[in-house]
Amino acid sequence: MADERQEIIKLIGQNENAKSAAKIAENWIHVRWHTEYDYWNEFYEVTKKEYEMDDSVKCTNDWLDSVIHGKRNKNPWFGLQFPIGKFNGQDVMLMIERGWEKCYFGIREPDATIREQLAHLISGDQKNGKDDRWATWRYLEPGINFEKFNDDNTLSLCNPKERKKIIAKQWEQVKEFIHDVKEALQIQ
Repeated sequence: MADERQEIIKLIGQNENAKSAAKIAENWIHVRWHTEYDYWNEFYEVTKKEYEMDDSVKCTNDWLDSVIHGKRNKNPWFGLQFPIGKFNGQDVMLMIERGWEKCYFGIREPDATIREQLAHLISGDQKNGKDDRWATWRYLEPGINFEKFNDDNTLSLCNPKERKKIIAKQWEQVKEFIHDVKEALQIQ
C-alpha cells in the first residue's frame, strides 16, 4: 500500500498531472452520477425491447441525486422492473435492483403467501437467495457496486463500449433466469 502511494505521488508530480488529478477529484462525484444514470437508462432500453416496463422503480434524477449527493435518508432501492408472466392470476415481477452492495435481480413479491409459493416452486436452484421481499434473487455478474464505485467492473462502466458489453452479459444472465423461472412456474 505504501509503495502504491509513493508511485501515485511520483506520477502526480510529473508534467501537468497534478492539475489533471485535481480536476478529476473535483468532478468524481459527477462521473459517478452520470455513469450510473447511463447504465440504468441503457439497461432499460435493452430490456424494454422484450418486456413492458413498470416504471415505478425506474432510476430518476431525483432518486440518483438522493443516493449520490444526499447525506441521509438515502433510498438506494431502484432499478428496473417488469412482469414476466402470471402466477395464480397475478403478475410475476422481475426486478433488477441497486442496493447498498452489489446489484441483484430476481422475483420480488410483497404478498408473503404468494412469495412462499413462488419460492417453493423455484427452489430447485441453490444459487438463489430468498428473503422477506424476494421469492428468489441472484447477484448480477459481472458484479456492479455503485455505492463503493471502486472495483474494476463498476469503474469499467465509465467507458461506453465496456458498459454496453457488461449490460449485454447481465441481460443474458437475466434472460436465462427468466427462462428457468418460467419453466419452474409453467408460465408461457
